[in-house]
Amino acid sequence: RLLAEKRFATEPTSPEEIHELWAVIRRDLKDAAISENSTDRRFGISYDVARGLAKLVARADGYRVKGAGGEHYNTFQGLEAGLGPAVSPLCIYLDACRKKRNSITYDTLGHTSESEVERLLHEARQLARIVEEWLAVEHSELF
Repeated sequence: RLLAEKRFATEPTSPEEIHELWAVIRRDLKDAAISENSTDRRFGISYDVARGLAKLVARADGYRVKGAGGEHYNTFQGLEAGLGPAVSPLCIYLDACRKKRNSITYDTLGHTSESEVERLLHEARQLARIVEEWLAVEHSELF
């Protein structure tokens, strides 16, 4: 469906690309945990971790996310398509985070609580473990 709607396109990947995406994810996981950063900034970085993981899943499966219909939205749709319905509740949560991230990036300041940051960071860490296990099983040639 995502291909038919031109939200995704087929494009091969490489181990180098996957390793580079992991490097960014590892860096961002560290940066999101820096308590001196504002809660808005930490939320945004945690969100970027989750989005990066979703992108990694798509790239490992040989797809590239397109902007039609919203690139970030499409990325999380692809996460569910790649990992299956077990991550559906997480994808719904991440879509809500996408909306909040847009608000704090473009419209408002200081509207993110420490508990919101901690939850998103926790979910991003959990997703990283899920993706790492999935990658080792489904695409060991890229890992």
